[in-house]
Amino acid sequence: MTPIHAAPRALHWVFKVASRKATIPFYTDILRMQTLRHEEFQKGCEAACNGRYDGAWSKTMIGYGSEDDHFVVELTYNYPITYYDLGNDFVGIDISCKSLASKMALYAPDGFRFNLLPSRSSFPEQTEERVVRKITLAATDLDRTAAFWTAVLDLDVDHKSDETLVLVTTSEPIFRIAFDKKQEVRHAESYGRIAFAVQDVKQGKYEERAVQHGGSVLTPFVQLDTPGKASVHVAILGDPDGYEICVVGDAGFRELSCIDPQGQTLLEDAMKSDRSRKE
Repeated sequence: MTPIHAAPRALHWVFKVASRKATIPFYTDILRMQTLRHEEFQKGCEAACNGRYDGAWSKTMIGYGSEDDHFVVELTYNYPITYYDLGNDFVGIDISCKSLASKMALYAPDGFRFNLLPSRSSFPEQTEERVVRKITLAATDLDRTAAFWTAVLDLDVDHKSDETLVLVTTSEPIFRIAFDKKQEVRHAESYGRIAFAVQDVKQGKYEERAVQHGGSVLTPFVQLDTPGKASVHVAILGDPDGYEICVVGDAGFRELSCIDPQGQTLLEDAMKSDRSRKE
């Protein structure tokens, strides 16, 4: 029986990548993630999943396991965009490593930071070798950010100081979203997006909450179709600092997000046939 989560479930963070050939080995060989699924699209997403681009693009989901119980990354690739200006909005992703002795900071080819952390003391119950535990973003007003994310997405405040806010999900898997205080948040062309699975996206309550708590509705409720796979219903919200938040219907997304055994092969075939730029 499919488990039911009353509270939103953290799913993934979206990165735009300028080169799949340069980027994929970082995730698979260095971070040791696996390709969960790969999809190609001939036109831009109705909910701007690939950013503000109208042309062909691809989506590659990569992580340590299914989004049913793991937070993963989505790599979007726009043909033939070769560069994205890096903002200061994304700070880093923390990965706990069971066999690691000391902290390590690694940077993806596009400049995104990943922190590898020993898990033995903080997460003694961890059975898997690596688990994504936390994402850190920048925020200009931590009180305003806390008010928005707790009210709209049912997150709890785990820790708060003058410089840092840490929120925690109230449904499994437990995941933390942190915010470091900055004078200005600059999203630039590389801006990302975070996704949550929810039970009642069709009712519009998340859209109403976002507006009531100082945010916005970037894309009202819409159905997104993936050729040969399940359709999903989503709404895209904006927080007070302009972060994009995708709330997606849980049932449809569980079907869509099943691990595809052919994902790596589909990705490799797409990279081999890509003639949109010289690499």
